[in-house]
Amino acid sequence: MDTALIISGVSKSPCDWGVVGANLVRKNCAADSLNLRFSSAADTAGLSVGDSVELFQGGVRTFSGKILKLPLGESALDGTVELFAENAWSTMSEIIYQQLWQSADTASGEAVLSPVYRSKVVLGQNSDGVQIGVAAQLMDILEYAVSCGAEFCIGEISADAKMLLDEAKDLSCAECIRRVLKWLPNTLVYFDYSKEGLPAINIIMRQNALEGNLDGRVVKSLKYWARHDLEVSGVVIKYERENKAEDFSWITLEEDKYPPDFDAKQARALVMSVELAGSKSACQQNTIVCDPIDMDSSNWWSEHIPVLKEVYGLVIESWSRLYPELPRELVRGTVSSKLNYKTQRDRISATVRYTDSDGSSVRRKVAITLVATNAVSGTHTLWTQSQSVEETPTGLAEAVYSAASDLKYEGECTLVDARSSDFFARKLFLEENVSAPVICTEEDLSKSILRLKFGPPKHLYPDGIAELFRINRNRNAPASTTSRISGRGTSASTHIEGDTPDYTESHGTVRYERFVINCDSLDAKVDIDAGKLNKSDKAEFKEVYVCSDGFLAKAKVLMTEPEKV
Repeated sequence: MDTALIISGVSKSPCDWGVVGANLVRKNCAADSLNLRFSSAADTAGLSVGDSVELFQGGVRTFSGKILKLPLGESALDGTVELFAENAWSTMSEIIYQQLWQSADTASGEAVLSPVYRSKVVLGQNSDGVQIGVAAQLMDILEYAVSCGAEFCIGEISADAKMLLDEAKDLSCAECIRRVLKWLPNTLVYFDYSKEGLPAINIIMRQNALEGNLDGRVVKSLKYWARHDLEVSGVVIKYERENKAEDFSWITLEEDKYPPDFDAKQARALVMSVELAGSKSACQQNTIVCDPIDMDSSNWWSEHIPVLKEVYGLVIESWSRLYPELPRELVRGTVSSKLNYKTQRDRISATVRYTDSDGSSVRRKVAITLVATNAVSGTHTLWTQSQSVEETPTGLAEAVYSAASDLKYEGECTLVDARSSDFFARKLFLEENVSAPVICTEEDLSKSILRLKFGPPKHLYPDGIAELFRINRNRNAPASTTSRISGRGTSASTHIEGDTPDYTESHGTVRYERFVINCDSLDAKVDIDAGKLNKSDKAEFKEVYVCSDGFLAKAKVLMTEPEKV
């Protein structure tokens, strides 16, 4: 058999590398490994942990990985040195799977949401908070592993079904894949090394696997047996939801059964109670205070413009506003958009006349901006849904039954002059209408011996009916199905949106009818009163001729036009 080893980019035959023993082990949903035994430590000089290792048989690549273990010394028995390499699944076991969650940053004084990676994950949900199936979740896990440096590409991902939301934390990518596939135990997870470039990971259903036939093979030994202990008579999934609204809670129950007509009370019936997220509502007691808008009232204007409280004889000559149909202003609270009320930012202006504390008569324009509304004062109750009902998976009972109801066969087979790639992750036909997936191969390259193990996948499928009944017990229903996208915990209060009180004031140009200037220290006063003029009179500075010290002089005098008497 034409065999070549490429280690750290150097290609040689196993003999030229000094290899005296080689074993290739491939496993379903686990790491493939290559164990090389060298004749002496000198043969491994220059090699180190992390170096790449590739195995080619007949010109086809059958393994690709990295060195994990390389002893520094030789064996005391025969002087050999063993090298141990694993494929990219080993890297996935070292990468903690993380998902994007919205996180609140309050440094600015407001809660600003931004996406961050967390090792607390909700399997079965995408980054938008939408529930997804098995294939989509597997794809996300694999893509995350690749983004973290795992050296593989994604091949065929055809194993798919509805899945339940499952909350977990601090799990590796490999653990997450196994956890997702608990609901599809008849799956085969394997790497295809035959193509150029990175090895491709494939996740397929057992029925879609290629065939592996023993005809024409040199079979050294074969033994297998039926696993009647793993057969189930039917599957019942009881979906339970706890719904909450304020202090009141209630439980609803839906049942998914397959076959539809089987008796769930009979022996070997697989019965599971599955918790789904129910609806959660919050009650917001919203108190608002509204006061009438009275533009004709001098007291109303004084309350809104404090400077007017210090004047005398305030008179409202005229006023205008933008929304006269809204009779009240919002003083306190929030008028939610869910309440059947209207709100507008209203600008109200007026021309006022008054006498100030010095006796000056003033006429001026003033304006205020406030939130006008037709709401009334009181406490209003608002119910808001903080979490919607988690969708009930359809056909999950049938999928579990299909995986567990057919008779399983398990066994071992030893072949001569056969390769792992010809049988691993294939359906091995044992006799008419009897087949089993090959879940593990151990190939001794030096002796040309291949050992096959076939049957239910040990990493995914329980080894006994009692364990099968427990596949749902480790699932954790998320406390909130919206926390990932809302950035809010389950106990966070509900945010009520709407208009809140908003008030500003402005003062226009001042016009005096009487202008009084007092000098308290001299007990003196200047009093300019336009009310003492005749109609249409105008007082202004005019030049007049006067006699000053015997000379003719000019002076500026505040006066009106002279009138004849």
